Amino acid sequence: MIVPSRVDLKKPDLKSIQDGGFTPVDMHYHTRFSDTYTRVSKIVYNAEKKCLGVAITDHNAIGGSLLAWKLKDDILVIPGIETTSKEGPHILSYFPRTLDLKNFFDACVRDKLEDSPYLRTRSSVSDIIRWTHEYGGITSAAHPFCPGMMGLFKAIKRGYVKERAAEDIDAMEVLTGVNIKLMTRKSIKWAESLDKPITGGSDGHSLHELGKVVAYAKADTPKRFIERILEKQSFVMGKEMGLVGRVPSYTKTTNRHLRYIKPFITNKAKNIMKESVYYHTHNLKAIALKGAIAVNKKTHGLPGRIAKKGLKIASPLIHNGKKKKGGESSRY
Repeated sequence: MIVPSRVDLKKPDLKSIQDGGFTPVDMHYHTRFSDTYTRVSKIVYNAEKKCLGVAITDHNAIGGSLLAWKLKDDILVIPGIETTSKEGPHILSYFPRTLDLKNFFDACVRDKLEDSPYLRTRSSVSDIIRWTHEYGGITSAAHPFCPGMMGLFKAIKRGYVKERAAEDIDAMEVLTGVNIKLMTRKSIKWAESLDKPITGGSDGHSLHELGKVVAYAKADTPKRFIERILEKQSFVMGKEMGLVGRVPSYTKTTNRHLRYIKPFITNKAKNIMKESVYYHTHNLKAIALKGAIAVNKKTHGLPGRIAKKGLKIASPLIHNGKKKKGGESSRY
């Protein structure tokens, strides 16, 4: 039970964490550079007041992360981004340097954006993982049990993403402020079963969420913090927010998405609905095939009698389109 022992489901006690020689970092936070209105300067100011590190992980954007790096004073800022893959899952990428983040963005995101910049890119999960590693970063599966296709687990289960992605990804985000408790438990269990390093963050879109969930490790640079994660020497502390606490975030994100409502609907129809129809159609065909086989077994030896009633079924007395002796012809 290595992973559960490194996850503490309670309100973060930042002072105790710091007194123990650890650096707490909210590793999943959004700004006005993507789907909220929170200013980077306010995030950095509040983080410094709390002696809290932060990783700005805007959706398919790096402007907020780069600005936080410039504005920081005594806090740890980890360059990061949350990229939405073309299959749907959100993948978090963290880098030792802002230059690495820029190179990743240019290679994997900049020319792959859709009409709605916060939704899917044209980069696959495997592309995101590969390019992150190419530029010295690590990946973490954001909210892996999130509803819809935003979580990696469901996308793999439905066959949209290959199972190998669960092996290739570096870490699992086991806790966010917007999770429900069941999602958190499943995320912890999955990380444990795969023996994965862990990360955590508030997934905040409002200032009151900053630091509600943190990852912490004995490190004072982005490079060292990332190394400690891979060494499984990072810990996560925090609690899921209640429904009331989520309202401000949902309101802000909804307003930001409204301007892209048309491409949003088009994107949904083109990708998510199409994939869902394919998935359920495939299942229905399999069920129908099983039913047809069962019916054929039950009617074995009675094709003549059924055919006389006007029903057309496959006859066991027909072989390669030719009528066997003593049999009646019927067609598929």
